[in-house]
Amino acid sequence: MGRWNSEAYTPFISRFLQHVGPSLHHLFIKLSDPYVDMHCLPYYNSVDLSRCVNVRIIHIGTITLDRIFRSGEEMLPMLSTMWTLLSNLASNSPSLEEIVLIVRPSGQNLEKRAAELESFSWLDLVGRSQDMFQNLKTVAVGVGYYVVDGEKPGPYVEALRRAPGIRQLEEMGIVVLQMIPWQEYGSPDPTWKERTRSL
Repeated sequence: MGRWNSEAYTPFISRFLQHVGPSLHHLFIKLSDPYVDMHCLPYYNSVDLSRCVNVRIIHIGTITLDRIFRSGEEMLPMLSTMWTLLSNLASNSPSLEEIVLIVRPSGQNLEKRAAELESFSWLDLVGRSQDMFQNLKTVAVGVGYYVVDGEKPGPYVEALRRAPGIRQLEEMGIVVLQMIPWQEYGSPDPTWKERTRSL
């Protein structure tokens, strides 16, 4: 959704959620696909989630990590939007059980992309999420990788497991690591389709 579409549709989406919000158990919020238009992010903060009182799973993606890693100030709005959405949901849907985050490391080579994943403060993210949602059972971290470029998921899994505390949380079942293959540039995250089929 482009900048001007976001401005026009945000009130409509809020009105729509006022009607269907109580019936939603899964909530999908797409921040980028996988590229972000920074001008659109403020409109997500304006979406009214007050009627989404029964959400069990929230899915947010795609969150690009490269600008966080290189110059955190530039990508801070994306993380800020994510936390604002979760905070708004926490005050209305305390029964949330699962958070699914799709991220994308975008360094120029495999070594830099792995470093982005390993350096991110995943432990803080999980802890803050648990503080917000007392019934939270799982934080799933999905990493998008381009099959079209011949990327392999193994190095990304290894990098995540080197991040402090992640391996232990994975063994406890609190963190779930998922690798998301993208078949072409800008292709939708296939987990959206898989999840909606099960609804």
